[in-house]
Amino acid sequence: MNIILRIINAFSLPWLLLRLIRSPRILLYHGITEGNSVFGIENYRKKFIPQEDFLRQIQFLKKNFKIVSLENLVKTLFHSPKQAEGMLAVTFDDGYQNVYRVAWPILKKYNIPFTVFLTTDFIEKQKPLWVDRLEYAIGRNKKDKLKLRGKGFDFDLPLDSPEEKMNADSKIRTFGKLIPESEKQILINQVVKECEADLTNHISEEPNYRPLNWNEISEMVNSGLATMASHTKNHAIAIRVPSEEFEKDVLESKSIIEDRLRMKCSIFAYPNGKKEDFSEKTTEILKKQGFKIALTTEMEFLSNKSNPLMLSRLTMDETQDQKMFLVTISGIRSFLRKIRSFIMKVEPNY
Repeated sequence: MNIILRIINAFSLPWLLLRLIRSPRILLYHGITEGNSVFGIENYRKKFIPQEDFLRQIQFLKKNFKIVSLENLVKTLFHSPKQAEGMLAVTFDDGYQNVYRVAWPILKKYNIPFTVFLTTDFIEKQKPLWVDRLEYAIGRNKKDKLKLRGKGFDFDLPLDSPEEKMNADSKIRTFGKLIPESEKQILINQVVKECEADLTNHISEEPNYRPLNWNEISEMVNSGLATMASHTKNHAIAIRVPSEEFEKDVLESKSIIEDRLRMKCSIFAYPNGKKEDFSEKTTEILKKQGFKIALTTEMEFLSNKSNPLMLSRLTMDETQDQKMFLVTISGIRSFLRKIRSFIMKVEPNY
């Protein structure tokens, strides 16, 4: 991948596309960290961008795009598509406290509007996201193997090195996204028990895993730059729970945000957000509950032909590398992913 990035950037292709293609786009961040000092495998997937790289990105985006609120972008996209060209919106998923601690001073300094999608059990109950419980447990495990047995799974994973721990986390996380929510919780609880390390008991001590609190959220909202929106209660993938449970989850999450902030909540982001994670049924539920905008993680630019309840975003994970940043915002990363997906699906014809 590094070789491909070097070749693409050597020919200035990202810069050319940035000038030629002015389609509006929405960026998805998860969080910003003070630096690269972490314990074990923490942030090995690079979903948190170092502060200095985020600052550089914001400066670049401010210079090359018209950064507007998400609501403004979507409204303009569907009412005046020509005027939406060159627009960009910044979003954060989950509600990590580092958005306030690290990103907020930069966003405030450069007057950047942004939207944070809150997982409300994470905020209200300091209940960590399941992916973080998994990463924390495996990263602090002191055994040389992890054996897991249960309905539909049988894992026997070595954990001798950081590389083996990353591999174990990746395999379990990938599997966890494909099974019903109830079964996933059983799996994660088993991992936590076997590894003897539960983030639930230590989340307030962990800067990168800690959630926002309502005072921090209110301060950002009261500035006029921040909008808070729903990301469910506990980050369950929409189609991995029964429809009635998804509807209840969405409604409760929306109600908590509206009650706490005394503001209307009509924007939603799908947890995980791939095309296999939502459906026409889930968009019907969102529409019924009063949502006007819903975002996915499908890496595409926007079009006025897009469904407002299935809008794409460009994922900014791993973009601390300037080459990856340019490849991502120019749309090349999305194109490369499509090629890779196509190649993996094509079977040899002997």
